[in-house]
Amino acid sequence: MQFYNMQAAERRRNMIPFSMFAAGSDLSWIADNAEIPGTAVITFSTTMALDAAAAQNQVIVLTDDMRITAINYDGGTPVAPTLLRIVFKQDSAGGHTVIFPDNVAIPAGFQISLVPNTNTIMNLIYLDARWECASPTVINPT
Repeated sequence: MQFYNMQAAERRRNMIPFSMFAAGSDLSWIADNAEIPGTAVITFSTTMALDAAAAQNQVIVLTDDMRITAINYDGGTPVAPTLLRIVFKQDSAGGHTVIFPDNVAIPAGFQISLVPNTNTIMNLIYLDARWECASPTVINPT
């Protein structure tokens, strides 16, 4: 599974209007489909602890309901501030839920999208003994 770097494509499209390169410049060296550095595809398990040291960007394909028991850093407590982006991708069946540990603060009313093939992106930052979820985003089915 590849995680596509849409930010690179957007940067490339924005470079010409802002006169960073001439309109006819070859910008193919900025690949639309380049993997984001530091991305790990995590093997799914129904109950698991995540390790933020594995990669700053983690992709988990949900094939069943999931319970995250802890989010550690290299087997121990993260040092504040630690950043972690998790992409939860529903499989083609969809409907899979995720339960987070008590030390993950999620905005009221937010839940992982249950729509098949949908990506839910959660940006987490570890501060003061808990993970704060900043601006969770749901991306339409792929």
